[in-house]
Amino acid sequence: YVVDVGSSPGSANIKTVPTTSTSVVVQDLAQGHYYIRARARNANGDSVASNEIDATIQPPPCPPSPPTGLYYTVNGSTVTLVWTASGGSCPVSEYIVEVGTAPGASDIAVRHAPTTSYSETVGPGTYYVRVRARNADGDSAPSNEVWDTMPSPQPSVPPPCTEPPGA
Repeated sequence: YVVDVGSSPGSANIKTVPTTSTSVVVQDLAQGHYYIRARARNANGDSVASNEIDATIQPPPCPPSPPTGLYYTVNGSTVTLVWTASGGSCPVSEYIVEVGTAPGASDIAVRHAPTTSYSETVGPGTYYVRVRARNADGDSAPSNEVWDTMPSPQPSVPPPCTEPPGA
């Protein structure tokens, strides 16, 4: 048998693979669109080509690596998160900030961040936060997780009471 691989219908301009089996693995094809057919071969020559199939080789999925170095600062009731961008060759389209009431949870909020920082005003409570990178191929594993408890605001102290003159 002979398997022909071409860049257009009926062509064999990419690769011809001889085989003694009715199945074959065609290796070393780059990403692209191909037309594939088989022919039987013997000492008298080749048969008419089989039906042709077309196949597309796509790049393997490339979800991003997780962000690293997540830390936070607090200014009043505003929390600012900062992290290091995902490394590796897979691009990042956005980051996902997950906030929960327990480690690994995201039951409070899921926010989208286009860059490697995010700020939000929060109320009292305990918050567990992690960040994931996202692209068209999926989400990364989570970053390191940080947590803190934001206290309830302290009531303001009333001004001292003064008696009116002559009282």
